[in-house]
Parts: sequence; C-alpha cells; structure tokens
Amino acid sequence: MSKVSMYFHSGSKNHGCEAIVRGTASILNDVDIKLFSSRVDEDVLYAMDKICELSDSGKDLIRFSPRHIAYKIVEAITKNKNLLYDYKYSKVIKEAKEQGIFMSIGGDNYCYDDHLDILKYLNKKINSTNSKTVLWGCSIDEKLLNRCDLVNDLKLYSHIVTRESLTYNALINAGIVQNVHLYPDPAFALDKTLVKLPKGFNSENTIGINVSPLITRLDNGNSIAMKNYIELVRYILSDTEYKILLIPHVLWESNDDRIALSDILDVIGPTDRIRVINDYNANELKGIISQLRFFVCARTHASIAAYSSLVPTLVIGYSIKARGIALDLFGTHEKYVIPVQSLKNNNDIVNGFTWLINNENEIRLQLKTIIPKYIKKAKRASDVIASILSESNE
Repeated sequence: MSKVSMYFHSGSKNHGCEAIVRGTASILNDVDIKLFSSRVDEDVLYAMDKICELSDSGKDLIRFSPRHIAYKIVEAITKNKNLLYDYKYSKVIKEAKEQGIFMSIGGDNYCYDDHLDILKYLNKKINSTNSKTVLWGCSIDEKLLNRCDLVNDLKLYSHIVTRESLTYNALINAGIVQNVHLYPDPAFALDKTLVKLPKGFNSENTIGINVSPLITRLDNGNSIAMKNYIELVRYILSDTEYKILLIPHVLWESNDDRIALSDILDVIGPTDRIRVINDYNANELKGIISQLRFFVCARTHASIAAYSSLVPTLVIGYSIKARGIALDLFGTHEKYVIPVQSLKNNNDIVNGFTWLINNENEIRLQLKTIIPKYIKKAKRASDVIASILSESNE
C-alpha cells in the first residue's frame, strides 16, 4: 500500500487549504494521494488534479428535497446527524472500507465548535473499517481539551501531527501522549513560483497587507480591527515612502478577503502607492509574498509563506495557531503576534509595525538561521506516514 487519502478539505479558494495539500504532496513525493474535497471545482480551477487524484467527499443534500426533509425529521427525533454525515461523506466512507490511511487535514478544524461533531463521527466511522486515521498538521484550541468526548476522539487517531508546540504540549497535558508528533506546518515545504510585481513595486519598497473578514468578527464587535488596518495604511502613506500590496488569501463567498481589503480602499481613496493583487494559486502567492520588505497579515498560511521566505511579518492572530508558530520560530510570540481580541486602541497595529521595522535586521537574521532547519523538519513528517505504510505492508 503506497496510497493515502486526505479528507475534510474545504476547497482551494482558501489558499491555505491549497497550501497544506501542495506542501503535503511535496513531502510525500513518492506516495499517491487521493483528495476528498467539498469543492472539487475549486481544486480543478487551481490545477490540483495535476498533483493528486480528486474526488468529491459525497453527495450534496438539496435543501427541502424529500431526502433533506426525511433526514431533518430523523435528526429532530434522534438528536443526531449520522444519516446526514453518511450521505455527505459517502465516498470517503466507501473508500475507507478498502482499508488505508486517511489524513484529516485543514489545520485548525479542531479550534472551532462547528466542525467537531462531524470530525468525531468521521474519525470513528473510518476507524470502524480498520482504516487508520491521521490528524495532520493540526492546531487545537486548548480549552476544548477539557472535554472528555473530544479527548476520546483524539485518542482514536493512529497518529496526531501537531504543527506548533502550544498544541503539542496541550495534548500531552490532556493525557494524549500516544503517537503525538511535532512537525512544522506542511506549507513550510511549499515551493514558490515568482510572479512579477506591479510596475514600481519591489522588495525594497513594498509592504504587503492581508486582512481576513474573520478578524472583524472576533474584535468584540467594535470594528477596532478595521480601524487599526486603516490607521496602518494611513501611517505608511503619510510617514514612509513604502508602497502597499493588498493580498487576499481566501476568496470564498462567505469569507472573502477581497471584501475587507476593498473596505480599506474605500476609506483611503485612490492612490498610485496601493495595488490589489489578483487571484493566484498558493505557489504564486508565496512567490509574491517572498518579494515583500515587510508583511502584516491575518491569514495563517499567508504568514507561513512570508516566514519561509525570510520576510519580517506581523500577524494579527485570532487563535492558538498564530501564537504557537511564532513561539517556535522566535522563542516568543510577543511582538510577532497581536491577538485581534487584545486590540484596544486604533494605533495598536501601527505600533506593532514600527517595532517590526526597527527590528528588521534581527528578525531577518533569526529567520535566515531557523527556516532552513524548519523546512527540513517539516519534510521529516513523512516519517509518520512511512511508519504506517511499513506496518501495513508487514
């Protein structure tokens, strides 16, 4: 057996999800990969079919169809969604019956309540077929580890590969110690494809900015995150000679970075010192980000593209993943990550950005020292899959 299946992939218009798959494919370069996706059309759009076999996860349930109504009635009576999950993930479950390795990907799925029931169900269902599950490149909200049902679910995984030490230590402290590993996010191993920057923009004069609509929902409802970003843009335009590239990294209709970036432009008004990057695949986005002088971003995999390209980066974080990755790279997440929930004043991000500028040389030196080792370690995560394949072939 030299094939693995990935599931719980949400589609490549989230270029972080795309980067995980592409980075993993690079790490497992001698293993055939089948990717079960909830948005195969997006994956085809970004040519993911060139690096792995694509399949939809199951069947879409048409709202108010007879089946939908029947399932809702059963759900109301039984208080569970198992029939719905079996239908939506029917192809994943069918494949599991052939026995193999199933990698649950997505990075931070175990940070949010809305995914937990289905993740637990699929983990149990796949294991019941004697296939093996691996939780791959994950971060986990430490508060959720107080839940017995979640701890029991995590213990079902054959292996858990954490991508930062805060999650790793939280698992150990929760008593989940069997086959738990610490390797950098697979996106650190992602190759870059250079894309020419707009005329007049170069690696000496260009600041990249990424905004996620998610942070505007986590800033206690007072719009302080967007106010901070607007003040940052104003500061760069008025107090420096730098130019600005606005870089979207997720383009889902319900969670589109371009909307937040457009809101900033609407306030600032037209200027030849700001450009918005068009849509590119994950490799090309990394190529663009690699040419920045500094980067201020909210999306985790945008920050990984920057870190792995030695670009000094300030992350406007919203969960354990941002803090954990910065801690492992720099020995601290202070100054490198500003939790969006901690924003109090409109100039908090400006102050963080000026610290970044003032410490540019030290940050670049640290990245230059650690990133080559970090990428090598990310590639060694293949040992986990190799060990399972070896056991299966004995």
